[in-house]
Amino acid sequence: MATFPGDLVFQPEGQIQALAVAQVTFYFTRFDEAARLELAEGIRLCGELVAEHATYYRSEPMKRARPIKGDVVGPLAERVASGPVARRYHLELHSGSDLMTVGPWAFAFGVTPSVLHAQAAYLSLSAPAAMLEDPTAFLDLVLSLANTTPYRSGHAGYGIGYNPGYVMRERNEEIRAWCSRYRGLDASSPATTAAYSNRHCKGVNWLTMLDDDFCLELGGTEKIEQELGNTITLHQTKGGLALQAGHHPRLGDKNQQEDMAGYRRVNELVRPLRMPDLVGLPGMNRAEGLRWLARFDEP
Repeated sequence: MATFPGDLVFQPEGQIQALAVAQVTFYFTRFDEAARLELAEGIRLCGELVAEHATYYRSEPMKRARPIKGDVVGPLAERVASGPVARRYHLELHSGSDLMTVGPWAFAFGVTPSVLHAQAAYLSLSAPAAMLEDPTAFLDLVLSLANTTPYRSGHAGYGIGYNPGYVMRERNEEIRAWCSRYRGLDASSPATTAAYSNRHCKGVNWLTMLDDDFCLELGGTEKIEQELGNTITLHQTKGGLALQAGHHPRLGDKNQQEDMAGYRRVNELVRPLRMPDLVGLPGMNRAEGLRWLARFDEP
């Protein structure tokens, strides 16, 4: 029997600790005035989607999340847009019923402007996995964000919702098992992956975003089109390309031998850009993380 996203919920004793979600993450390395105005629009767009569902938030310099009372996204967008530039910007929104549970809606934004020369910053949005049942609507959302975010790279499709602020051994083991079986499920930890995303991309998902500079490293748009052929759809964005691996997102269930040819084709293209190291994925040590990054290298 095929597995559906709704089956991917880790809920010990009724407490949801991890679940499959629709997810989009962008990494960026610019924070000049033009970039800040664009990012503010991206933050506002995410806020409009998540605000009515979010229950807890954590921002700089809070050590733990607190219940949401009022608008917490709007003020962040204003600070990013208007300056002066702060030492660090950080905001997380979660939709769990309490601090220890996880809901499908989430938002995360983090940037330390002074270190962007060495590591990237990130903007990430999670929503119910059911959103991917309408791939056109999800694509439109991702492209809207891509056109309002000065991204370096990005990826979108199936992901995992969990609370990275808590280390839970059984939850992490479950996430590791999911990622081992479902190749189309992104192992997400933007705050740690950002450290590797200044000069490299993480890999592929249903949608893989590359900025103009990364596209040039691969030979330019025309060469990318030639190498990918007509099986991969290319979407031009304000600052680069979005590569679409097939009509709809796939979980890539190994047990069902689900066809992931489109993902593998995009992976073959972007492999020269892929980060050579990665530490910090949920439930994975360094060696396991590197194997996960290379999951599409073989059929």
